[in-house]
Order: sequence, then C-alpha cells, then structure tokens
Amino acid sequence: MSKITPAQCRKIYALAKERGIDDETLHAHIYSVVKKESIKELSILQAVKVIDSLEGTDKNRISSRQKKYILSLAVTLNWVNDNKCVNTDTLSGFIEAQTGTKEISWLTKKQASKIIEAMKAIAERDRKKADDNK
Repeated sequence: MSKITPAQCRKIYALAKERGIDDETLHAHIYSVVKKESIKELSILQAVKVIDSLEGTDKNRISSRQKKYILSLAVTLNWVNDNKCVNTDTLSGFIEAQTGTKEISWLTKKQASKIIEAMKAIAERDRKKADDNK
C-alpha cells in the first residue's frame, strides 16, 4: 500500500483551510472517513477518499434531501435558537452521540438514515407525551 503523496497532503490541508476546518476537526473527519489518526498514516487511496469527502464528491455522503429532512426535524423538535434557526450545537451534539461524526455534511447516507430515524422516534415520543398531558 503506497503512502499519501506530498501533493495529496497539501490538497487535504488546502481544502480544510478553504472550508474553515481547524486541525482537530480535520483529524476527526479523517478518522470518520478512513479510521486513521494521522494524515501521515493514509495510503494514496485513503487520501483520495478524504479529498473526495472534503470536496463533497463522495457518492456515499449524505444527500441534500436527507440533510434538509434532518434540519426540518430539528425545527420540529424545537432544537432552535432565539432566532428560530436550527441550533447547530444541539444538532451536532446529537449527531456526534449517534455516529461519532460531528459535522452533518460528513455523514454517510446510512448514518443520515440512522439520524433521521432517531429524530423521528424522539418527535413521536414527544407527540405522545404531549397528547397524554392533554
């Protein structure tokens, strides 16, 4: 297995910088994509996967429909701030607790489905609790 090339390494850091991703978050992302602790541990193919995920070209990543649905469920669950916008800290914390990945755009389609089902279950439980209190 060939090691990551210097060009790939530069590309990963450049993409992270463009997206405002700090070092700690970048390494967490790399771990979520290829289960490696360090960029130096990556093979050429693993580096390609990381680059694709940072560029948003990974076909296994969350779809825009899934992302919109998760955001609408967050509003339904009242995970909003004072401006009625989704509270990203609450949502990120929930996503991280469920999948180990903080960033919604880094979820796989399978992880996104898991998040959706968990959020739907919470919404249903909240609805039943509200009905019982009437």
